Amino acid sequence: MLALLQLLPSPSLASSSDAAPVAEAKRDPGASPADGQPAPVARAMRAGVLIESVRPGGRAAFASGVVLRLRHGRALIATAQHVVNPGFPRVEQPPDVRTPTAVSVTTIDGTRATARVEWLAPHGIDLAIVFAPVAGKQVREAPWDASARPAAGAALFAIGNPGDGRWVRSDGTLARIRDVEQDGFAFELLQTTVPVLPGDSGGGLYDTGGRLIGVTSMHALTSDPRSPGDVAFAQALPTLLGLAPRRLGLPERNP
Repeated sequence: MLALLQLLPSPSLASSSDAAPVAEAKRDPGASPADGQPAPVARAMRAGVLIESVRPGGRAAFASGVVLRLRHGRALIATAQHVVNPGFPRVEQPPDVRTPTAVSVTTIDGTRATARVEWLAPHGIDLAIVFAPVAGKQVREAPWDASARPAAGAALFAIGNPGDGRWVRSDGTLARIRDVEQDGFAFELLQTTVPVLPGDSGGGLYDTGGRLIGVTSMHALTSDPRSPGDVAFAQALPTLLGLAPRRLGLPERNP
């Protein structure tokens, strides 16, 4: 038995009228959460962003995203669709990117910018891409290789912004790869033991080499004897690359 629980963005401590830029990334201008981390983790952290969404009624919340492409100060950032689309999981063909959610992103060096929803995945799949101008010198693209399929039991880590934490690394393993069909579309979900919390939605899931393999989506309570208890799910990278419009120029391998 599997009870899926959508990972909601972490609520903001301020209303939309008095929300301030995220202070956690700015306390010490010379410091970075990536400082002192192993190289694969440091790069993954630099590819991570904090996403703030303000929905109708002024409710603000924090979540996560991962930089896929960075060109001339402009970034394409993957996240979970439920972070930026208040209508999710309603299935529309195609989904309407003109969502009533106002979105901003903050990079690891504290630079904040207004973002635009560029793409929402069809078939009710929990993936989206936003566009934002990014000027921070510490920001990096996430590396990946879509042909490198992770195996059950492989060690993994995720980067996210759970609760009051910012650019937090969480470790776990790949429990299994689930084959799912939804709205007539077949795809894979990565089931992991990586602990996730509200605010982690949309963050990157990586192998130990620092290669992006998925995007954090939800957690679940399961009575499956193979993986009982609280587990997490991520949308597999091939699903993102296969559905994203070609105009976005996302390759099968980066770099």
